[in-house]
Amino acid sequence: MVAFKFLLRKHVFRILDRFDMKKILWSFSLPMHVLYFIMALPSVATPVFSLFFNQQVIGYYSYSLLFYTASLLVPSAISFFILPKTSELNILKKHKTANELLKKTFLLYSPIAVIGSILVLLLSKFFILHTSPDYLPSLNLFNALIILGLFSGYGVIYSSFLQGQGNVKK
Repeated sequence: MVAFKFLLRKHVFRILDRFDMKKILWSFSLPMHVLYFIMALPSVATPVFSLFFNQQVIGYYSYSLLFYTASLLVPSAISFFILPKTSELNILKKHKTANELLKKTFLLYSPIAVIGSILVLLLSKFFILHTSPDYLPSLNLFNALIILGLFSGYGVIYSSFLQGQGNVKK
């Protein structure tokens, strides 16, 4: 309670700048919701596919989808670091530095995506045989979804970059 009184006396809660909420909604919030919807499509696909395919195929897809999600962990972690830095650079009007940061990030992530894809193609059969041989018929789907996840990482990183700039319509 004492801290709240202190904050009120220091005028912490007063609004310094006016902002247009409608502009924020249309230029940032709405495009972000569309982006999140697109990113959630693989999870939504499972119930939709169950209407058209048998349970065995859905099981193969769900198994592969687990590893697709895991392949997005590294770019998600990178995006958690790039978002606040990009936001800071945007506030400081250092757009060139922000673009260089994005290029360096892509340069850092590229070996991960390429080497990861090569390792998936070389080791996935061995991995499935030793962990869950019942899913061996899904090897092609397994490979495709993991490689898609690795290269979708560029999109995850870029969307964080755009969020940091407050410009999602790109």
